[in-house]
Amino acid sequence: MIHLHCAANAGRKLDNISCNSNVCFVVIGDTEVQPEKFGTLYESVILTGQIMPSKDKQASLVALLEKYSKDFLEKGMQYIRAAKDKTGVYVIYPERITGKAKRISAHS
Repeated sequence: MIHLHCAANAGRKLDNISCNSNVCFVVIGDTEVQPEKFGTLYESVILTGQIMPSKDKQASLVALLEKYSKDFLEKGMQYIRAAKDKTGVYVIYPERITGKAKRISAHS
């Protein structure tokens, strides 16, 4: 699962989700342009699935806090309490995950 947050009741993202819950989530890892080879070294992952409102907003926000601000849990919990009602929280449920990479080989 991927947890996301946004404004609680407005915005293009929420308008789009209300019309179609199918999503694509892309993560690009390390990249390096190789101008002399007219190419790029890269790694990427593409996930497709369904996005839905979180069934447990508090747990989703805590999961984000633990991932991105684990050294500030107490302060983060205060922030969650203060902002929870103004925050929309959604979860992407993966249906398909693919990845690819172009890396330096031993023969490059």
